[in-house]
Amino acid sequence: MAGWTGIALLVTAIAGSAPPREAIRARVLAFYRDDRAHRWPDVLDHFTVGKIVARWPAPARDPAWAGATPPDATAPCLSPTGDDPPSRMSITLVGRWARVFVTWCDTGSTDEVWLLRLGEEWRIARLTRATAGTPR
Repeated sequence: MAGWTGIALLVTAIAGSAPPREAIRARVLAFYRDDRAHRWPDVLDHFTVGKIVARWPAPARDPAWAGATPPDATAPCLSPTGDDPPSRMSITLVGRWARVFVTWCDTGSTDEVWLLRLGEEWRIARLTRATAGTPR
């Protein structure tokens, strides 16, 4: 019986680890929508507090994390809701962390967003507007 429990836990862990790129993309775009509309309480709701982030440090030494780059300039610009400015996104997942680069097609500027998965939700832990080398 103990063997079946171990197998069930392993299956649950594997099934639950599917990359939730759409949830991350939705969270990032919702933040920018609220920011553009000046809905400040809603903007704050997209973030997590530093005290929680300190418990799970970002995987800065992980090769995938360190090697993350902005999206390829040849990728098509998307505007999922029609209300969002066209953008390109690259998403790198390492454990419970996501490193996202958002390049705005109208200005060419790139923002960097770090998200932490808390339970089933992704929350913004760090936001850097117009990362180095990009105009804003």
